[in-house]
Amino acid sequence: MKRVLIALGLTAALASFTAFGDAASAAAPGAEQERPFSLAILRRDGLVIPFAVFDGRWKTPWPEGMPLEMPISLTDVPRSWWGVDEPFERYDIWRDGQRTGEVTISGLTVTRPMCQARVVLRSDYKPTEAIPPIAERPHPKDGLLVGGGAAVGRIESVQRGAPDWNRALVAMTEEFNRVETRAAGSFSSWRHPVKSDDRRLVPITIESLYRAPGEHPEWTTYFVEAVRQYPAGRADKGCGPVTYVYGWVMLGPDGKTWVRLSARVAYCDRFGVRYMLPLGTVKAKNRLYWVFQFAGVESEWYEIARPLPGRLESPVSFNAGDCG
Repeated sequence: MKRVLIALGLTAALASFTAFGDAASAAAPGAEQERPFSLAILRRDGLVIPFAVFDGRWKTPWPEGMPLEMPISLTDVPRSWWGVDEPFERYDIWRDGQRTGEVTISGLTVTRPMCQARVVLRSDYKPTEAIPPIAERPHPKDGLLVGGGAAVGRIESVQRGAPDWNRALVAMTEEFNRVETRAAGSFSSWRHPVKSDDRRLVPITIESLYRAPGEHPEWTTYFVEAVRQYPAGRADKGCGPVTYVYGWVMLGPDGKTWVRLSARVAYCDRFGVRYMLPLGTVKAKNRLYWVFQFAGVESEWYEIARPLPGRLESPVSFNAGDCG
């Protein structure tokens, strides 16, 4: 069996450089945003990857691949890449639901977030932590950038052992079993060494649990990453199968729940698995969206999702790079 696990995609939209007012006048977190705004990723090395624009609807105008003609300077960037009438010169830096500063866009360059070249922006950002070697993947991110004054709410990391932790585990168990069975049966030439009934006896371990208020005030939304680890067989060279499950858990009033999970079966090295990095929530047209990164050593995506009781909307998924 190929020891690779391909996880979820991500959501996307964009960044720009002079209009719609001073970025420093950002609204309070959770406030409704009426003007067009852009979103971008701030890497620790100061490079900026635009990935989403909202102007009444979500768009992903920034190119995911290399263009046929590389612009020489910012003024040569096609207007269609920005996705707004006038690009933004400055962006607010948001981290953990707090505005921590701003950056100014200074130019264009090319980098490789993964194995493919991408056009990105330069900025005047000065990191407070050491910049890792360029070969480290994924490159650390120091925040979500917002052009146009939109505010970003916090996505909280739930502590292990908290009441939410146990409630989420109980709510997700049945769906975990279901998606694991489907994933284990999806291979044409490999069979899971542990039978389905026996797999259900193996404990589920939550590795990450993120929480934010739901769009409906009586509901709380969670994103969960959980695994089942199995012992290595004789042919596994000490690295047994693992089921990696990720997705959404919503807890509402009167014990109501809604769960949507995805699963992949890999080996304990988890080569190819992508993990979620929460960047924050934004409000647009009275709708609450999660913004996050999904990345591993082989691929990097930026996602925007709107989880609701009973359904999930995913308006943006931006491929920042992969290694095939």
